[in-house]
Amino acid sequence: MKILQLTYLLQIFLFLPTAFAGNVKTDIEKPVEEAISTLQQTQSNEEKWRQTQDKLLVELETLQLHVKQLTKNRDQLKSDITLSQQRIKTKQQKLADIRRIEQEMDPFLEQVSTRLQHIPERDLPFLQKERKTRFIRLNSILHDPDISISEKYRKTMEALQIEAEFGITIETYQAMVKHGNQTILANILRLGRLGLYYVTLDENGCGFFNIADNNWQQLPDSQIHSLQTGIDIAARRQPAEFLTIPLGRMVKK
Repeated sequence: MKILQLTYLLQIFLFLPTAFAGNVKTDIEKPVEEAISTLQQTQSNEEKWRQTQDKLLVELETLQLHVKQLTKNRDQLKSDITLSQQRIKTKQQKLADIRRIEQEMDPFLEQVSTRLQHIPERDLPFLQKERKTRFIRLNSILHDPDISISEKYRKTMEALQIEAEFGITIETYQAMVKHGNQTILANILRLGRLGLYYVTLDENGCGFFNIADNNWQQLPDSQIHSLQTGIDIAARRQPAEFLTIPLGRMVKK
């Protein structure tokens, strides 16, 4: 609007008498032209500023969104760090418990192994070589520093379970026994830990192990059939059935 007004005034002065022509160019036209140029430059600067302002506003919004996302990420990282610290603390406690258990487990396993090795001394004399070999191997494992405590525990419990199952199982095998004045090969019947019996291979004699006397004793020939049936059941050559077998008697020590 200002430019239009100045242009209008300029046109008026152009039609003034020639007498004023000399002063018009110097006193009027030049200031007007300078004013117009200034206004044009101002408008150009304002336009450039508006463009710069719009650009800066866009950049500001972008930066604000970026800051918001970074803040969210920071909060999430703080939460993750807190959870990780809690997990580390839990793991450290577990490791401390494991170290404590390991320190207590070694003497415990040693005690269990020692008790296992003494069982055959007070037990029926069955599978003595096999059981002795198992205890020797277990003792070697327990004293091997390269074997983990978990493996030592597993092997000890395995040996303990085998010994425990001897009390609820029956089996048959062959071994040398003293029958009368002779030592002969016979079929052995183990009835849990209740009794240990034998029948000669020709089925002409039988007997049992008297744990009180620590010796084999003969039984009447009338027991041969029952004991041989028990051997066949243990060998799974025939189905289970009720048998009449001498178990000895309870005595008060």
